[in-house]
Amino acid sequence: MNRTELENLRSERGEVLRILESIPKDRVIDRGSMEYRLRQLNELINGAGEAPIPARAIMTFRGRPVVGNNEGIYYGFATKAISTFADAVVLAERDGDDLSDLGPIPGKKESGLMIKDTVIGSFGFELEEVVAKDQNPEEESRTAQALKQVGEILYNTRASDDALAQSISDVHPRVLKSLQSFLEHLASSGATASFQVNEQSFRFEQVAEVQRGAERLKTENVHETTQELPGRFVGFLPNRRTFEFIKEGESDAIVGKVMKSVENASEINANLKKLITAKVKMTQVGQGRPSYVLVELPAW
Repeated sequence: MNRTELENLRSERGEVLRILESIPKDRVIDRGSMEYRLRQLNELINGAGEAPIPARAIMTFRGRPVVGNNEGIYYGFATKAISTFADAVVLAERDGDDLSDLGPIPGKKESGLMIKDTVIGSFGFELEEVVAKDQNPEEESRTAQALKQVGEILYNTRASDDALAQSISDVHPRVLKSLQSFLEHLASSGATASFQVNEQSFRFEQVAEVQRGAERLKTENVHETTQELPGRFVGFLPNRRTFEFIKEGESDAIVGKVMKSVENASEINANLKKLITAKVKMTQVGQGRPSYVLVELPAW
């Protein structure tokens, strides 16, 4: 399969995703045929293996900013919505590169996202990763990872406190601030939105749901503390950068993530069951359970 054929498959997949967005969920037969074709296309594209497949996100909007019968969208609303969303992706991509709490976003002008197309049915945009020439097709790019992470955070603003804490525990506060601004912009404009990030899709049905998502990302609702915990590591998964740790005097293990900036995290597996002191960041959303992130390797 050459690049032209691969791009044609990607284009058809985008069209199928747009059609699916416009078909009501109660039209099971119509949706079933489109979903079957989407699975076929994904198998063909994933099996091509000739070039990296760019990460994609589709955002569609409903409400006051959409003009007429999905004829268009107000410029001021759309530019700010795309800008704040893209800022969150860039910040998530740069997280781990000594990202400061204030100031210009490093690498913003070289953002790895472009507007690929507009979306009809409702009105919105298809964003696509700009794949670097030297991108290894076997590895997920930082832009793709950041886009996935931003999508998971937005999805979990509609989920439990525990789920939201898990998805935000290892991100920089500026990512949350940018996503909060994005959702507040939608809510204040009287807009709802749906998202398709790679294979994950979800929708904010009501403006109140959008506003609630913004409220849940505020610093007043997200509590972060740094603690030093004596105990023992009992497991580490390098691919997922997750660990299991038993605090001294307890029997149940806690599961956490390793911060992106921590190098040589695989050393954990060489030091299992040693009594050490682990420095962790604890993140708690609302009244939920804390999530843990290891901020540095301990002294072995």
